[in-house]
This record gives sequence, C-alpha cells and structure tokens, in this order.
Amino acid sequence: MLALQAKYQNVAWYTALGSGLGIGEIIFLIIQLSFDVEQSAVLHKNAALQYMALRDQYLSLIADLASDSISSAALILRRDHLTEQYQIVSKMSPQTNYDDYLEAQKRLGLKGIGEEYTWSNAEINKFLPLALRSVK
Repeated sequence: MLALQAKYQNVAWYTALGSGLGIGEIIFLIIQLSFDVEQSAVLHKNAALQYMALRDQYLSLIADLASDSISSAALILRRDHLTEQYQIVSKMSPQTNYDDYLEAQKRLGLKGIGEEYTWSNAEINKFLPLALRSVK
C-alpha cells in the first residue's frame, strides 16, 4: 500500500485506503492483546483435566469404601487429602461466568432444572458410572 501511495501521490483514495488498513490493523492488535482467547481456553482445559483426575481419585475412594477394603482412619485421611486437592484446583482455575455455567448445563442436558451454581443429584449422576449413580 505504501508503494502505491508513493507512486500515485495524487490519488486520494490510496491514502484513505492505506490509513483505513493501518487503523484496522491497530484495532485488531489491541483486541488480540486485550483478549487472549487461546490462553483462556488452555487454562480452562488444564483445570478440566485436573478436575478429571480428582474425579477418578474420588471414584477409587468410593470403590474402596464399597468393597470395605479401607479402614475408617485411612478413608478420612484420603477424603481430607482430596478435599485439599479440590480446594487447590478451585483456587487455581480460571473463573467462569453465569453464561458459561448455563452453557455447561445445556451441554450436560440439564437445562431447565433451575440449579444455579450448585450440584444437584442429576448433575452429579451425569459424571458417575451407572453402578455408582444414586438414581439409575
């Protein structure tokens, strides 16, 4: 665009087009630097993977409890450890907003249940294997 402007200095619309493209690039750069969508997606994915690991540990704990292969003291220790891990992951996870929560409910097929930022039995059952669900 600069070459065209230099060669045809008397053509005003080359200057206007060049200025418009420059302004558009600046706006695009500001948006790109202000809203790092890719980084946000990576943070949410990492948090989801950490929550999945915790879920698997909870399932193991439930299985040990159901098979009576763990003592009460060991059960309490593992439960407390998992609770601490959950708190750490929760603190390090990116925040979601109400729209994100509604989208998650919709994708889980729970839209319209009326739960707001809580875990109903129906929501928890969606994550559990059939053998561990409270409502089959």
